[in-house]
Amino acid sequence: MPAFGRKLAVLTIAALLCIAARAETLTVAVASNFAEPLREIVRLFDANTGHKVRVSPGASGKLYAQIINGAPYDLFLSADARRPKMLEKEFKTVAGSRTTYAIGQLVVWSRDEGFADGTCIDGLQSMGSKKLAIANPLLAPYGVAAKEYLRKRGLWDALQNNLVYGENISQTLQFAA
Repeated sequence: MPAFGRKLAVLTIAALLCIAARAETLTVAVASNFAEPLREIVRLFDANTGHKVRVSPGASGKLYAQIINGAPYDLFLSADARRPKMLEKEFKTVAGSRTTYAIGQLVVWSRDEGFADGTCIDGLQSMGSKKLAIANPLLAPYGVAAKEYLRKRGLWDALQNNLVYGENISQTLQFAA
C-alpha cells in the first residue's frame, strides 16, 4: 500500500475509534409501522458498537410536526417519502440524505373469516355495524393508503359510520385486536 493510502487508512480508523469512544446517544424518530423492526436493529447496534440509540415511535405526521418545531431527532424514518422531502425543502435535514429504507404494503387484518378471501371486498361491503379501524389519514401514511383504497373501490362514503381512527398504525392494530 502506498504511504499516502496507509496514512489515510490509519487516519480513517483513528477517526472511527474516536467516534465509537464517545458513545453518543442517537435519537431516532420512527413511523410506528417500523418501530418493532428498528428496536431489533437497535438492540444489535447497541451490542456491537457501544453506542446508544433512543427510539421515538409515532405517526409520521406527528413526528414531522415535532421536527418542524425543534425536536432534536438525529434520524427520521417516515412511513412516506413526502414528509422527508418537505423537511429537506424547509432546510430541516441534510440535503440529499433521503433514502428509501423499506416498501410498505397495506393489509386488512381481522379475526372475521369473511375477510380471508384475498381481496376482502365482500367483507368490507357487508360490514353491517362492525367497525373498521384505520390510521388517521391526516397523520399517518397508512391512513392515506387505506382511504385511497376504499375510495377506489367505492366504499369510502358507505363506511363512514364504521370507521374508527387510530393515531398511527400501531394504535390502529390495537383497536382491531
